[in-house]
Amino acid sequence: MCPKRCGYFAGKAVTGIEDTLVKLKAALDARRNPDFVICGRMDIGVDMTFVQGADTVASLARVCREVPCPQLANVSQASNAVPLTPDRAPLPVAAGPWRHLF
Repeated sequence: MCPKRCGYFAGKAVTGIEDTLVKLKAALDARRNPDFVICGRMDIGVDMTFVQGADTVASLARVCREVPCPQLANVSQASNAVPLTPDRAPLPVAAGPWRHLF
């Protein structure tokens, strides 16, 4: 989908599996440096999954247990979950507007 919509907002749509696989293949074919990491919102063929919607320590820990690959979490304050701080995140990479920094 273009433009990408935040997963927490209403009215979002996702691409079908066929379109997703075409885009993934294009990204993998274009990769020239083996250190370049391809991150996606699925666990099919990517180097790292993009986790969205798991905004608690327990839910992030569950994703890390059940999807055995590196994870990048997008932790949003839009979810109205208890604020998750980097020191409490059960994975090494997380992105988000960390409230306590501002």
